[in-house]
Amino acid sequence: MSLLVKIAKAGCVLAILIVVAIIAAFWWAGVTPGRPRSLPADAVFLWAPYRGIPKAIKGVWLNCRQDAKGRDRCRVSKEDGTLMYEDEFIPYGQAAPVPASGLKIDPERSREYMLGVRGGFAPLVYLTGGHVLIPASRYEEGARQVRLNSTP
Repeated sequence: MSLLVKIAKAGCVLAILIVVAIIAAFWWAGVTPGRPRSLPADAVFLWAPYRGIPKAIKGVWLNCRQDAKGRDRCRVSKEDGTLMYEDEFIPYGQAAPVPASGLKIDPERSREYMLGVRGGFAPLVYLTGGHVLIPASRYEEGARQVRLNSTP
């Protein structure tokens, strides 16, 4: 086998390896990480905004529950389950908390809008039943964001 044929074969193998590596990188960047054991089973993963290139998994875990006083509370945790932010969340446009059975998070909509809060960011939490939960500490700003995004 001539040197030219060996170089051509090596080039083909290298090209195939590069294509496989690129496909694997895009696949790996889209795999939802396993839920940390410290988080409840209903926690959902909110992906960080897509930047066009594959990168390490980035995003936050979100879960909501009712506390002992019947208030809606949500927790935002890092990829590894470390708590970043927890607070009371108030339903947009209504005084009463959303019943515990209605605290089912829509992860696609909830990743769209974030508010700056102490220690980082917290999402506007869109629930599958149509309600939106807003961090109590940033309610006015969150309500304004909901109004802006719900106009046709």
